[in-house]
Amino acid sequence: MSTRARGARSPSPLCYALSVLLVLIFASRAEATPDWSAPFDPAAVAANLPAGKGDYIVVGAGPATPVLRSATDALENGLRKGGRAGLVMNAAGLGTVEALDDAAIVARCAALPVGTIAVVRVFPGSDDDRPQAVVTLYDKKGKVKGAFSAAAGQPAGGKATEPAEGTGVSAAAVAGVSDVVRASGADTGAAQERYDRESLSVIASDSYIAASQGKYHRALEVPEFYRILGRNDLASAYEERRTFKIVLGVGGLAGFGAGIAMAINDPSDAAVVVCSAGLGVALLGLILPNANGLEPAELRESVDRYNGNLRKKLQLSVAPAPRPRLVWSPVVSATGGGLAVAGSF
Repeated sequence: MSTRARGARSPSPLCYALSVLLVLIFASRAEATPDWSAPFDPAAVAANLPAGKGDYIVVGAGPATPVLRSATDALENGLRKGGRAGLVMNAAGLGTVEALDDAAIVARCAALPVGTIAVVRVFPGSDDDRPQAVVTLYDKKGKVKGAFSAAAGQPAGGKATEPAEGTGVSAAAVAGVSDVVRASGADTGAAQERYDRESLSVIASDSYIAASQGKYHRALEVPEFYRILGRNDLASAYEERRTFKIVLGVGGLAGFGAGIAMAINDPSDAAVVVCSAGLGVALLGLILPNANGLEPAELRESVDRYNGNLRKKLQLSVAPAPRPRLVWSPVVSATGGGLAVAGSF
């Protein structure tokens, strides 16, 4: 006789599969965040601090990624356990700082009860390299008290070298920081230059689109603009409508001319009909609206999304303020005409 309890069920294969999937997801996420415990272990951190004991705040600068957060957490832990720091604060009370440079971060810390501001920036490595963290130590007047760098998953390299005189920071570490910052600055400059060439701007109304590219506002034809946005369908529709308008205009003018020729030879009602029809077709080609495809608000949103994706691709954090622009154009419609004015501020 079976002793198995009535109603008890063994786990289904689906439950096993879901459990394995969850384990794999959490494992992959854990592997995605680099380990900073070795480069920022308490002994390594203490060896790279200025002489004496002090109070610190650790501020992660740049895009607020999980990699940066893990680096700042590890540095805070190393400071607290290294025996060289009294008070150790994090940047939770400073608000958003990712768009600030080091001088602005130091200024924001002016009223805090600390003597040293440790600004941490993380730079992605190449395919074969680990991310690198650069820690710059400032006093509250913005003077650099020291700096050191560390690669994720590797012991800090500055412990075994002689400290620079009066700083408590190894000369080799400072040189390493300079190399990383210099390389990062070059990469950022190249990325900003590319963004300045490829970013888009647009001024749009219900009947008008003025698109340009780059900081010098190279004028774009509407189909080219749509193709850069990745909307080949809108570019084709615009070109087809433009071709149709040209055919109507040319055909209508040709019909009007034929009617005039008929009227010269034989001023009859037929000539008047041909002239009127030709003129009507030509006017239709003139007033027929362009196939703009998107409402002005949707168009501006698409441009903002394109520029945002471009900045993310180039690892640029702060979008530049838009430059004021004013554009005007004559407008002809079935109900009249006038001057269309549009601007961005």
